[in-house]
Amino acid sequence: MGRGVFFERLRRPSAASRSVACNTYRLKFQSEDGLPAKDIEFEAHDAYEALTIAQREARTKSVELWREGKRLCLITRNEGSFWEISALPELPGQA
Repeated sequence: MGRGVFFERLRRPSAASRSVACNTYRLKFQSEDGLPAKDIEFEAHDAYEALTIAQREARTKSVELWREGKRLCLITRNEGSFWEISALPELPGQA
């Protein structure tokens, strides 16, 4: 039987920041054996804010970044403190 996915929701933006529309983003982590390991859902105003949160949450692991159910990119930690952001092809059914 497969393992379940651990799901975490980061806290919502403060009332003052909610006046600007936010998108729902999700970070999808993979375990060492390639199975889904953990998902974190959060809201961000734009891609810059989402990537900043992704960098903080991923730390040393690779993670897929999704927005509103669409896979956007893979974020991979390279040697040193550099991150590589790679575009990913759309999955079947994504438009």
